[in-house]
Order: sequence, then C-alpha cells, then structure tokens
Amino acid sequence: MLDTSSPQYERAIQCARTQWLKRLLEEFLPQLIPLTNSDRDRSKAKLFDALLKDKFVERGLTSPSQQKNRITDVRNAIKVFDPQHPVLSVVGLSSSEWIEINSQAASVTHHRSTQFLDNPNAIAQTKPLWIYSRAILGLILLLVWLSSLVVGLAKFFNLLLFN
Repeated sequence: MLDTSSPQYERAIQCARTQWLKRLLEEFLPQLIPLTNSDRDRSKAKLFDALLKDKFVERGLTSPSQQKNRITDVRNAIKVFDPQHPVLSVVGLSSSEWIEINSQAASVTHHRSTQFLDNPNAIAQTKPLWIYSRAILGLILLLVWLSSLVVGLAKFFNLLLFN
C-alpha cells in the first residue's frame, strides 16, 4: 500500500497545477502506483485513463491540445514514483495525438515568424503621432501644474488680504 504521508507522495500531488486535479490524484494515485504490467493491471490503468479524460471533458477540456498540460501533470506525478512505471504506457495521449498537437503548435509558430510587413513606411509615418501625443501630454501636465499654482497663489493672497 502507498504511504500517503510520505514526502514522495506529497511531491507527486504537487505535480498537479490545479486543485481539482490534486484531489483526483489524491484519490487515485494510491490505487495506480501499485499496478504492474499484468493484463489485469493494464485494464485498470485503461479505466483510469478513460475516467481521467471524462473528468477533463467535465471541466471543458475537450480537445487533446486542451488536455495535454493536465495529462502531463498526471504523468509527472506517476513518474515521481517510477520514471518507467508501467501505467505510463496506458495513461496519456497517443502518439498520433501528440503529433497533431505539436504540428498545430509548429504551424502557428511558423505563420507567426514568416509574416512580412505590407507597408513598412506606415510604421515610420505613425511615429509623428507618438511625438505629438507626448507633446500634448506634456502641455496638459504643464497646464495642470500652472492652474494648481494659480489656485495656490490665489488662496495665499486671499489669506493675506482678508485676514
């Protein structure tokens, strides 16, 4: 039986970055860690994997790209006990799902890094607006300062003349 008071168990629970996942790990890690590579235990691990993905869907994490971080948290928690734990071959995303996630991320990065400017002169033309906006801001601040100075002087002279 797994010692739930051990520092190793605590480290495993801390792999979860959300409270609901921590509670789920607290409930199921003691049942998962003793599993071996037997057919019966692999079936139990597959049941946990299905339950885990159902919990993800309940939380609104419906696509593999939305689930990947939480699945990584669960797998990291299992790896705290054994980096080669037999459950790891069952719990998680399939190779094809990881390839799809990574190719989506790569295409986003690729498009982001190869976009060219349509009109580079447009950037240079916007610079005077920055200069003017800073100048206007400076004038506004100067006027506020001057008005507060005038009000302060008026109060001072009012005190001198009428007291």
